[in-house]
Amino acid sequence: MRFRQRKLKKVKKKRKKQERLSWTMIAFSAGGAIFVCAFLAFMCMQNEKAVEKTATTKLRVDLYRIGVALHQFRLDNDFYPATDQGLHALVEAPTAPPHPSSYDEEGYLEKVPNDPWGNPYVYRCPGKDAPYDLLTHGADGSPGGAKLDRDRSNREFDSPEETSPGRGEDTQNRD
Repeated sequence: MRFRQRKLKKVKKKRKKQERLSWTMIAFSAGGAIFVCAFLAFMCMQNEKAVEKTATTKLRVDLYRIGVALHQFRLDNDFYPATDQGLHALVEAPTAPPHPSSYDEEGYLEKVPNDPWGNPYVYRCPGKDAPYDLLTHGADGSPGGAKLDRDRSNREFDSPEETSPGRGEDTQNRD
């Protein structure tokens, strides 16, 4: 009888130990799952930031290049292309009035780039409070929005003249 009681105690003790071990394994599994989910969420946020940074860089470069081409067109012809002529006037001489007087036979751009999301840039001349507006409607391609879907224009970025050394500063009184 004593042997049976002793064996029963050992079995109960072993079961408790296994129960604790199984709860420990469940806790570790749940903790691991939470960690993996948190890690994936972090990586998605980092990827979203990288996508936004890449899109912003392409946008900045495109707007700068198109802006330079528009300014060169104006220097050659004394006006910016009309809204109806669009940015295509930087690739081929416009046939609709106003006709450019000294259009560069090679054009001003090889081709008009699309925005980082594959949509055409919006060009208006004259613009609001500026000679022209050049903008994108963002990833969704429609006006308004937030984050990647928001509208971005050439006036949002500094022009090269504003970031050049000596511009807007008193260069005469430097030490």
